[in-house]
Amino acid sequence: MRGGAKMPRMTSVYLPRQDLPAIRARLRPEDGAGTGGALLVACLCAVWCRTCDAYLDVFKALAAGHPQACFVWLDVESFPELIDDAEIENFPTLLIQDEQATRFFGTVLPHKEVLARLIAQAIERTGAVMGEQAPPLRLRLTGLQTA
Repeated sequence: MRGGAKMPRMTSVYLPRQDLPAIRARLRPEDGAGTGGALLVACLCAVWCRTCDAYLDVFKALAAGHPQACFVWLDVESFPELIDDAEIENFPTLLIQDEQATRFFGTVLPHKEVLARLIAQAIERTGAVMGEQAPPLRLRLTGLQTA
């Protein structure tokens, strides 16, 4: 939200500032070893981005339909330590990571079908493993790696 206004609470999309314990619980398994846990689907956005504004409703709808995934809405300017030195040149940038690899890292326009297909591929692990340039967001959110 603009002007320092607080974003309203979302039930199916987590915000790091207020939901970090819940995010960690979803992503980190009971044994704390870093394996297992929910699929991370993160939208890396900026509060000034109008395309991101349009994407939020799509993101929330898909989150409601994929309870096996942990959807995180991350303002990159508020949490630069979570994305490290990753180049985020366009918004919104989507990051999908499971416990083994980055399944997708790139810009996606607010088309529900595209995001749904990327999530399905990640869940089925049929999508390409990618992301040399992707930030280790999953590890940072779980506390298994620090900046």
